[in-house]
Amino acid sequence: ITKMAYLLCLESILALTIRSLARKNIKICRRCDSVFESVNIPSLLAQYEEGDSDFNDQVLVEICKSKDLTLITHDADFKAVDINILTANKKLLKNAVDDSF
Repeated sequence: ITKMAYLLCLESILALTIRSLARKNIKICRRCDSVFESVNIPSLLAQYEEGDSDFNDQVLVEICKSKDLTLITHDADFKAVDINILTANKKLLKNAVDDSF
């Protein structure tokens, strides 16, 4: 088996596992109010202007921080954020492994 085939297989297994866990977790989840009204919009816009992140991604990060939530995403834009992330995205996983060594 080639390294590429192995990585593709691993990615598929991770995606299926996350999907299964997400379906179980959704049964115990509840909706929460957004914290948009308390987000420092000028600060987020300044970060957005630097070009490192999308505005809506920044808002999601702020909601997760304020509510102590884990974000389930496949979006590679969440590579340098200070929240818990559940993902099967290869880039995010590689960053997480690289950051831990």
